[in-house]
This record gives sequence, C-alpha cells and structure tokens, in this order.
Amino acid sequence: MARVLIIFSDPAATEAPALVCDDAGHTVDFAPVYDAANAVARGFDLVVVTADAPLTPVRALRAAAPELPIVVVTLPLDEADQQALRAERVRGIVFRPYAIQTLRKLLGSHVTTVTTEELHDVLFEV
Repeated sequence: MARVLIIFSDPAATEAPALVCDDAGHTVDFAPVYDAANAVARGFDLVVVTADAPLTPVRALRAAAPELPIVVVTLPLDEADQQALRAERVRGIVFRPYAIQTLRKLLGSHVTTVTTEELHDVLFEV
C-alpha cells in the first residue's frame, strides 16, 4: 500500500483524510506546514495538504519533491489561488466542507493506476 504524508496547519483537519487513507490500508504520517519540505525527505507516495493557506507549503513541497503527487484539502479559495495551485501541478483540490465520498474518490485515484484524463473529472469538479 501507499505511504501518505498529511501536512497540516490545524490538526483537526487531518482526521478525515487520515481515516480515508487508513481505511484503505495506507500508512499515514503527519507534519506541520512549517516542516513540509523536510518531511517529504522521509519518502512518500502522496502528500495531502490540509491548510487554510495551502500555497506556501505546496511550493515548499514542490521544490523539495518536484514529481510527488500533492492533493489539497482547504477552505474555498478564490480563482487566482486555485490557478496558482494548479500551476504548481497540484493533483486535486477539495474544499471544506466536503462529502467523505469525494475525498475517498480523490485520494483513491492517487494510489491506483489511472490516466490523467480519468483523473481530471475527479480532481477539479469539487
């Protein structure tokens, strides 16, 4: 199974992503946003950023691990912030509050083999 790192600004926001990953049999680890770049050095298959202001940790992660899949779970963002995250090649954005099924579908798509076209319908429809 996959190794998933959950980056957080508020520990309470990690509960649902951790539960979804754990239920799927994945190993989950956690790190605060200020330690995002250092944490990825431990080797992960996917990073979930659960931060209200996700762009800074995403940029730090991208600089440390350019090809690592990153998914963001956050409060609603304006279009400029969404575009900035997409420019950093974020694989998906889920806005809180969200249905747990949406999160399961998005996170599950990163630990199975699917094409980019198949992912697009899941990633940015939320």
